[in-house]
Amino acid sequence: DQWNVFIKEFTDSEEIGADIETTGLDENAPGAQINSIQFSLSSTDKNWSLPLCVRDSPWRDKPDVRQMFMDTLFELSKGKVIIGQNFKFDNRWIKKKYGGKFHLSFDTMLAHHILDENSPHGLKEMASEFCNAPSYDVDLKTKLGLGDLEKFYKYGCWDTHWTRQLYYIFRKRIIADATQRRLFYKLV
Repeated sequence: DQWNVFIKEFTDSEEIGADIETTGLDENAPGAQINSIQFSLSSTDKNWSLPLCVRDSPWRDKPDVRQMFMDTLFELSKGKVIIGQNFKFDNRWIKKKYGGKFHLSFDTMLAHHILDENSPHGLKEMASEFCNAPSYDVDLKTKLGLGDLEKFYKYGCWDTHWTRQLYYIFRKRIIADATQRRLFYKLV
């Protein structure tokens, strides 16, 4: 039932923040998996975390079902504004594990680099500076899906939430400046 609700909200959203949580940094490492994929949806302003291979996922041992989910999301995401933070990392993993990828429309890390190349481009730092976000970081064990799973899911959802909020701020600033707009949309 929740899948159907999610799909409706995903379909109705024009702008979608996306992020993955993985078992590590190397998608080619033995046993490397995408634990979950998160989305922040503009249609409802809700954040969703879909468990893929994390230990409590009902689809952990069902690769065919996970593949079906991802294929559905690849198809439904066409024509939407997909927003990520350093999303080349995420798409590299997604391509390796599921044979497809999302067409990235806006990367907040790249946008911030164009706006201010000398400041830190980490998501948490930018969310704090531009959105007055509270600290929501978790320990490495939790980030890897090995700790408290409620914190794990909330962490991933906060990442997509703040990524989408930064998109609105950075996009407005880039569009306002013809040189930055050309650099970001034509050359990057």
